[in-house]
Amino acid sequence: MPVENISLPQNISSFTDLGSYMNVATGGYWFWTLVLLASYITLFIILQRISTTARAAASTGFIIAIIAIFMYILQWISFRGLFISIIAAVFGIVALYLESKWRKKLFC
Repeated sequence: MPVENISLPQNISSFTDLGSYMNVATGGYWFWTLVLLASYITLFIILQRISTTARAAASTGFIIAIIAIFMYILQWISFRGLFISIIAAVFGIVALYLESKWRKKLFC
């Protein structure tokens, strides 16, 4: 991949403009997609320490999906990033459901 010279940001007056410039500087939707991924991992690790893994996965998936919807509206992430975050939320909900069924079988 060739190195390109990227011009300095011009007319950035809001955080939305800055976010859009960061996507241009990284060659697409990479910056905010990676920020979303790092947020998911960090939040999951924090929530896993205070709760079960299934609850942490469901909570993290839901929170990140909400954030991803806002980022998609601002055009900071692509539809693929939004879709993957929604799949992660669904995965967490399924894990939570299966954990509750497993606990019922174990304790009843």
